[in-house]
Amino acid sequence: MLLPFLAACQTTTSGAPAGYAPADQPIPEKVMASVPADVRLDQIVVRDGCYYIFYEGAIYPVTTQEMRDGGFDGQPYCIG
Repeated sequence: MLLPFLAACQTTTSGAPAGYAPADQPIPEKVMASVPADVRLDQIVVRDGCYYIFYEGAIYPVTTQEMRDGGFDGQPYCIG
């Protein structure tokens, strides 16, 4: 069944993938410190209070150094 896959590839009118929204400003300092310098602010998206980078059609979780040190690499930074 390809429907879940196709739904994940759809984008919203803002350009973010379905289910994600552009991050509200100001973006938390921990998030900004954890994303590569060449990531644009409009590439930082949020889903259920968690931060991701939408880059070249793929979604990557924003993971802080503290999270990686604690064994949570690959988990998104979340607020709330």
